[in-house]
Amino acid sequence: MTMECWVLIPFKNSVEETACLFEDYREDLENYQREREAKCESDSRMRENSLDEEAEKLGIKGLYRLIKKHENLLERHRSAIIELSNGNSNRAYNILQGYND
Repeated sequence: MTMECWVLIPFKNSVEETACLFEDYREDLENYQREREAKCESDSRMRENSLDEEAEKLGIKGLYRLIKKHENLLERHRSAIIELSNGNSNRAYNILQGYND
């Protein structure tokens, strides 16, 4: 799954001015974020359901679920390694434990 990402560059090299600029649109931005997160979640569920149906038709539903769990574990390890390389050992530990922010 790909997530959209924006890098907000401070306006005129001033974080305060940028914060004020975006503060005027906070509610709109938060609503947009909630809408995008809901759509991503809905799309993800639809993909999962479709894959579950196909796996069940093929008689490999248990194997498919095992593979998905393995992929999730690998992704957690990748994320934890990134956090460790950035000096965030507590965050890395939380990721490995499966805690989400």
